[in-house]
Amino acid sequence: MEDILNTLKIEIYTFNRDKLDKRWSYRNLNDFFARIYYTKNGEGYIIHHDKKFKLTPGKLFLIPPYSNMKAYCPDKMTQYWIHFNARVLMGVNLFDILIPSYEVKLEDEKYIVKQLKRLLDVYNSQEMIRKYEADTIIRNFLYLFVKDSIVNSEKVSYIIKFEKVLSYIEENLNKQLDLKDLASKAFLHPTYFSNLFCKFMGVPPIKYINLK
Repeated sequence: MEDILNTLKIEIYTFNRDKLDKRWSYRNLNDFFARIYYTKNGEGYIIHHDKKFKLTPGKLFLIPPYSNMKAYCPDKMTQYWIHFNARVLMGVNLFDILIPSYEVKLEDEKYIVKQLKRLLDVYNSQEMIRKYEADTIIRNFLYLFVKDSIVNSEKVSYIIKFEKVLSYIEENLNKQLDLKDLASKAFLHPTYFSNLFCKFMGVPPIKYINLK
């Protein structure tokens, strides 16, 4: 498991601090990226995984990718928000193998706010060292959600089974890859391989390649 987590890569899509009101109201959100929310003042609500969370100061909130989600603000609030992805190996969603906490109470809220402000400063920088700093800040936030996480053993077994396939795809993107060739790397029948791959990665093998 440690070897898998050592391949973790963070990709930040967008980050900001906004003053929100009743117009912050969404239904049926289901995006390919994860979200982290921190509420500076005021309150809002998010609903996902059959649970309602109250967005208030003193906590961080996580919404994994592809979560059916509803969000709204009954009055006003100031919110920091991060859209990102956390992947291991050759593109496996971290939250497919670790079941995280969706809400964490902050022991040192001032430090988290300081880190969020710093992230605002470095997020748009083109300097490589600043990008490393932004990456480190997100990793520190992620740790709060996954330190007591439950490992999805079934997903981990799929990773082990498909690790060679994913590496092979990554190394041969410039070539014409077919299903039979990929299935042979996992020593599986093409149809069975395709069904397992789709269950594991969320898309069929050829579509996964095209998305790369």
